[in-house]
Order: sequence, then C-alpha cells, then structure tokens
Amino acid sequence: MGGMPLLRRRTALPSPVRGSLRAACRAASLDPHVLAEAPGPGPADQRRWAVALRSHLGYGSGDDWTFVPWHEVDHGSWNGETATLEVDQRGEVTDGLVRPGGRRHRIELTDPQRVPEVMADRVAATILFHRQLPVPDSAAVLTVTARRNLADQSLEWLAVPGRGVRTRDPEVRQFAAAAIRRLRREYE
Repeated sequence: MGGMPLLRRRTALPSPVRGSLRAACRAASLDPHVLAEAPGPGPADQRRWAVALRSHLGYGSGDDWTFVPWHEVDHGSWNGETATLEVDQRGEVTDGLVRPGGRRHRIELTDPQRVPEVMADRVAATILFHRQLPVPDSAAVLTVTARRNLADQSLEWLAVPGRGVRTRDPEVRQFAAAAIRRLRREYE
C-alpha cells in the first residue's frame, strides 16, 4: 500500500538539546513539558529549535535559550515564504497601559511542525476577556483585556492602544486606568 503517510513524522529534540532545554527551564523556573517542537536550519550540532511549552514559547539551543510567555504574545504567525515564525511580544506596561514597541522575535525553521498551531492555541488560552472602548475626543480605541499567565495562573488587566492613541497623554492614561478598574469590577 503506497501513498502519503497518514501522520506526519514528529521530529524529536536530540538528547543534548533536550538536556539544555531542561536546564534552561529549571534556571527560569519553567515547566519543561514540550507540547511541540520544530528544527531550525543548519548542521544538526548547531541547529536552533523552537519549542512550545505549556506557558512559554522557547527558542535556542545549548546555553542560549529565549523564553516568551504566551500571555505577552500580541501577535504570532508562520510565514511560509521566509520559513520564519514571527512573534510580536507586547511593549512595556505602565499603570496597565501597554506602550507600543514590544520586541519582535523572528525564528527561522526548516519545518514548523505543530508549533504555529500550538502557539495559536496557547495564546488564545491566555485571553479571558477583551473589550474595545472608544477613546474620548478621538477616533482611536483602547482594547481592555484580561490575560492569564499560564505559568502561575495570575490575571493581568491591560489597556492596549489602537492606532493613533497617544499613550503619554495624561488624559488617555486616566481613561485607561478607569476603564481597567470598571471592567475588572464587572468581570470579577
């Protein structure tokens, strides 16, 4: 019986990579359970890996691992043309208001395996509440959201600015803080 296999062969982390990942997770106090992994380009002994953990996206190898908490992912996608997993991490938070300019992670992979699918699932699992609110005297909106940290189950209430919102404006900051307080009381 020929044809394509029914299930895609799962790539397993090589033993030295699994060991370095576990050590890095231990140092960061993270659960090292891997939900999905995907290899990067290059020779096997120098290859970087992307791993979807229960509470974080990790990428790296050896002593060089980076971990991004799922609840801090604003946007993530797989770009098949560039073979790159692109992840936008939220910007700095001041009094609940997220400032633009978070870190962008670009992770080259030879085969994404299930990492993008698991990433979408894990990010969605962090979003418990969101509501868009028009900013007074403006055409812009703020999105108030409650995100669950999947590592410790804590909730974080944030106001995420839409295009054109001046996050340094004291009136916008007051509006955001009041909106978070009000919606948090309604939700809880």
